[in-house]
Amino acid sequence: MDRFTGTRAMAMGGAFVAIADDLSAPYWNPAGLGLIKSHQLGTTYMSLFEMADRLSIDGVYHLKDYQGSLGINYVQEGMQNIPKTENMGGTGIQIGSFDEYKRAFNLGFGQEFQRNLYWGSNLRFLYNSLDTEIAYGGSWDLGFLWDTDHTLYVGIVARNIFSRLIWSTSEIEYFDKKVIAGVAIKEKFFQIPSVFAFDYEVNPNYKDKWYAGAEFWLVEDFFAFRFGTNIDERWTFGLGLKYFNFTCDF
Repeated sequence: MDRFTGTRAMAMGGAFVAIADDLSAPYWNPAGLGLIKSHQLGTTYMSLFEMADRLSIDGVYHLKDYQGSLGINYVQEGMQNIPKTENMGGTGIQIGSFDEYKRAFNLGFGQEFQRNLYWGSNLRFLYNSLDTEIAYGGSWDLGFLWDTDHTLYVGIVARNIFSRLIWSTSEIEYFDKKVIAGVAIKEKFFQIPSVFAFDYEVNPNYKDKWYAGAEFWLVEDFFAFRFGTNIDERWTFGLGLKYFNFTCDF
């Protein structure tokens, strides 16, 4: 389920650490919750080649007295009827099927602690099931965001500072610790309100990764076009519609 939440962020190639100003902030950078000044509620659904379904339900509650916001995010991924095979005479014979589910509940808080400086923390609670086995666990993230001049934004987040997933088989699984730093520029491009973002991820166990994306409000505060790419040379595209306090992203 890594990097799945927020249609807008995914459309921008996953370059969102220095933006994180919407419902998906608890995952991408909890410090971004400090930028949100209203109550929000939303959901995301994705079907992957009829093999897996992904669902997220997100909410933000603005705490005016604390100059910040509380974010809640539930993510679920499920795969059903996965073939179960057994080796018989060198041939794999299907003897049944099983299901796999991954669920995560994110609880984040972000606030402004100095002028234009924000911090945030996210606790992630996990529940996985694979056939007859189940696992419980959690992890903790910490992020910071700096609004330098309402044009240039700088963000950094440390993911899985502490993590553990304990299976019913007594096996303990740990998640990779990683640090992602990002920059974003919010400026008009040929008179079009635009956002350009770039993230760089460091993971001690794998090669470094980068993500880049852009957003253009072709009709200001109504219609947006987004695209992005990353180190895997995967291109992403998306659209956004906004009408008063309602938004719909594809």
